[in-house]
This record gives sequence, C-alpha cells and structure tokens, in this order.
Amino acid sequence: MQTIFRSKQIHQNNKIRLFVTLIQPVLCVTWTLTQMTGKMLCTFEKKILKRIYGPIQQDKGRWYSRWNSEIYHFYKDLNIVDNIKIRKLGWVGHIIRMEAGRIPKYVLNGKFHNTRPVGKVRTRWKDVAQKDIS
Repeated sequence: MQTIFRSKQIHQNNKIRLFVTLIQPVLCVTWTLTQMTGKMLCTFEKKILKRIYGPIQQDKGRWYSRWNSEIYHFYKDLNIVDNIKIRKLGWVGHIIRMEAGRIPKYVLNGKFHNTRPVGKVRTRWKDVAQKDIS
C-alpha cells in the first residue's frame, strides 16, 4: 500500500478512496477506544494522508511536509476517532433495536457472574459507548 500512496501515477482521489474503503474499516473494528489508542490511530491516519498528499516544494528546490491543518483542509472528512465513535453508536443503536433473544443483545446487556481481576478495572466496550452517548 505504501507504494500506491506514494505513486505519482495514481490520482489523489483514488488514493483517498482506497484509504476510506480498505484501511478505515479495518481500523474501525469493535475494540475499546481509549485515549491512547485514539492518539495512535490519529497519528497513523495523518501519516497515511501525508503520503497521499505528498510534500510541497518551496523556493529553490526546498521541500517540506504539509502541516496537519493543510491535510485536513484537503481531506474534508471526519478524523478516524470521530468516525469510529459514529460507527460504534450506529452499532449500539442496531443492537438496542434487536429482539431479546439475539446473541449480540444478550452479550451487551448480560450480567456475567465471573469475578473481575484485582487491580484497575479494564475499560469495557459498553462503558465507552455509554460515555460517547452522553
């Protein structure tokens, strides 16, 4: 994929389409999105977009990498973290509308009688989704 994103023979719109259709859905899996993973995903997204839009040539042959504000000016779409939150809320709404006997609804609303490990409680997917709603 790196060679495709750096290629001068493929138009930027096609590269963006590839990014949105092939890479973003893989990044939007249903893991728990913490602040640290959100920063890592934003960094990865900026890295890919900088490869797609490429550097700019200044006076006398000097090149510089585009700034983040320039990249998002061209990209004109939500960043990856907001995209994940929207998809997650859509999935929660889908689960809430399901009938009671379905497995995803049982897993989301179920109370399991296992003991949780000692120490800091791990962030659950359900807790992050409730925080996103409020």
